[in-house]
Amino acid sequence: MLTRIGASFAAQCLSLALSFTDRFLLVGILLRTWGPDVYADWTILFASVGLLRLAEFGLGIYFGNVWQRTHASGDAVTFRRMVQVSIFCYCLLGCILATIAIAIAFCGNLRQLLSIGSISRNDTIVVFLLLAAVSISGILRGSISQIYRGRGEFARGLFVSSLTMAASLSCAIIAGLLGVTPLGLAVVYVSCDLLAGSAIVVRDISHRHPDLRLRPAKPTATELGDLVEHAKWYAVQQGAPVAWLQMPVLLLGGLGVDGSALVSFVILRTLTNTARQLAMMASLSVGVEIAPAFHRGNREHTAGHLSTVATTLAALTGALTVAMALLTKDFVELWTGRRDLFDAATLFWLVAAAVIATPAVPLGTLFMLSNRPKPAALANLVQLGIGIVFCATLTGRFGAGGAAAGLALGEAAASGILLPVLAQRHFGIDAPRYMVACMRAFVASAIWCGLAGGLAVMLIGSSTPATFVVCTAFWGLFGLAPAITMSLTRSLRNRLKHALVTATTRLLRRWDPTMRHRP
Repeated sequence: MLTRIGASFAAQCLSLALSFTDRFLLVGILLRTWGPDVYADWTILFASVGLLRLAEFGLGIYFGNVWQRTHASGDAVTFRRMVQVSIFCYCLLGCILATIAIAIAFCGNLRQLLSIGSISRNDTIVVFLLLAAVSISGILRGSISQIYRGRGEFARGLFVSSLTMAASLSCAIIAGLLGVTPLGLAVVYVSCDLLAGSAIVVRDISHRHPDLRLRPAKPTATELGDLVEHAKWYAVQQGAPVAWLQMPVLLLGGLGVDGSALVSFVILRTLTNTARQLAMMASLSVGVEIAPAFHRGNREHTAGHLSTVATTLAALTGALTVAMALLTKDFVELWTGRRDLFDAATLFWLVAAAVIATPAVPLGTLFMLSNRPKPAALANLVQLGIGIVFCATLTGRFGAGGAAAGLALGEAAASGILLPVLAQRHFGIDAPRYMVACMRAFVASAIWCGLAGGLAVMLIGSSTPATFVVCTAFWGLFGLAPAITMSLTRSLRNRLKHALVTATTRLLRRWDPTMRHRP
C-alpha cells in the first residue's frame, strides 16, 4: 500500500511541478510581456471557458468508480461495456458544449459581456473559441482517462496526463518569450492539446489494454438510470471547485476592479492554491488506497487512516502558512517584477481559507471515492452559496481583499463545520477530536517552522533570487522536514525509515559491486 501511495504521490508531484512552472514561470513571463491589463483580460477569458467544465457533470468520477469496482470484482464484461457507454456520453456532451460555446461567442457583444478592455473584439471572439476548444478536448479525454484508476494504474494515468501539460507548457513558454499575442498563445494551446494530449492518451490506452474497444455504445435504460442517480451529486462535487475557482475572477472583472487589483488577487490565489494542492495530492493518493477498506465495512480502519492523514496535512498547512507570511512579499516582486501586486489583506484571507479547509480535504476525497457523493456535494453547495454571495457583496466595498474574505466565509461554513459533521455520521470519526488533533498539529508545525523561517529571513534574507532560494532551502530542511516527520505516527515513521534504509542500500549496492554480497 505504501508503495502504491508513494507512486501516486510521486506522479502527482510531477504534475505539481509542471503546474508550478505554468502558474509561476509562464505567468511571470506573460505579465512582463503583456502587462497587467492584457493579462487580466486573458485571465477573464480563461475563467469564462473554464466554466464549461461545469457541464462535465461528474461523469469522470462516476465512470472511474464503476471501473474500479468492476475491476476489483473481476467483472471484465461490464468494465468493457461501461467504457463504450462512457465514450458515447462524452461525445454527446462534447457536441452540446461546442454548440454552447459558439452561441456565446457570436450572440451579443462578448467583449462587453466579459468586461474585456485591452483585447480587440475580433481577437476576443477567436481566443474564446480556441480556449473553449482546449477545454472541451480535455473534457472528452475524461471519457477514457479514468481507465487508469479503474485498472489500478492511477500513477501511470497521472504520468501520461503530465505529458500533455509538459508539451503545452514548453511551447507556451517559448511563445511568451518571443512576445506572442493572446491570439497566438491560444493557437499554441489548441495545437499542443490535440497533438500531445488526446492522441497520446488514446494510443497509450489502446496499446496497454487491447481488450478495450474505444468506440461509443448507447446506454440502456438501467445504465442511464444508475448514471443519473449517482452523477447528479458527482456533478456538484466536480463542478463546485470549477465554479469556486473561476467565478470570483469573473465577478472581479464584472464589478469593475482594475487590472492590477484583479491580477494581484489571481497571483496570490495561485500561490495559496498551489500550497493547498499538495494537501489534495496526498489526500487523493491515500484515499485511493483506503476506499476499499470502507467498502469492506472496516470503519475503524477508515477512521484511523483519515485521522492520520488529516493531522499530517494540518502540519503541512501550518508550515506553508508561515512560509507564505514570511516570503510572499519578496516572492511576488521576484516573480512578476512588480511589488505593488502584493496585497496583505488578500493574502491573509486566502491563507485563512486554506487553513480552515485543510482538515476537510481527506473527508471530501473519501466521500468521492467511496461512491457517497451526496454529503460532499451538499457541503460544496453551502460553500458556493455563502462564499460567492459574500464575495460579490464584499468586493464592491473592499475590492480584492473583500472577495478573498467572502470566499473564506464559505470555506468556514462548509469545510470547517458541515463536512466534519457529515463525516462523523458516515465514517465513524469523532469530529471534535478530529478537528482538535488537526489544530494541534497545525499550531505545533507553525510555531516550529516560524522559528526556522524567521531565523532564515533574519540571517540570509529573501530579496534576491539567490538568497530566496537559500532561505527557502533552510526553512525546508530545518522547519518543514522535522515538522512533517513529527506529525506522523510512530509506526508510520518506523516503516518509512525502514523503506528509506532499504532503498538506500539497494542504490549503494547497484553503484558499488563490492557491496552486493554484504548482508
